[in-house]
Amino acid sequence: MSLNDIEDANKNFVFERPILLKLKNKKFGVKMEAVTGLSLVIIIIIIFFLILVLYFVPIRLYIAAISSGVKIRIFRDLIGMRLRRVPPSIIVDSMINATKAGLTMQMGMLEAHYLAGGNVKKVIAALISATKQTYIYHLSVQQQLI
Repeated sequence: MSLNDIEDANKNFVFERPILLKLKNKKFGVKMEAVTGLSLVIIIIIIFFLILVLYFVPIRLYIAAISSGVKIRIFRDLIGMRLRRVPPSIIVDSMINATKAGLTMQMGMLEAHYLAGGNVKKVIAALISATKQTYIYHLSVQQQLI
């Protein structure tokens, strides 16, 4: 290594601050900060973490359930469903339909039915239909008695 090589290497480095080292790009004449690569990695990690959190926590379902009167917990119910490989949208939508129809259902029972291979949406629709038929039957019996 000769003295000329060392001088050429020193021309490529510019010390503006003692902590920040900038490198001159010979082709484009642009200064690139050494910190840029680290900040890019940190931004990518933050974006990955955000996507992971938004996958496990379905915010839209949580807001829909709370606004329709279904008592649901984010960590125990929604994230637990994802970890048990139960689609939260099927269970939460069925719970909303049942609550709006006046039925009280347990979320664990619906999850167990789904894991056993049952069709949760059809069961809830059948229960709602049966409840309506029973209500209509009771009304017709009361009208006949009057």
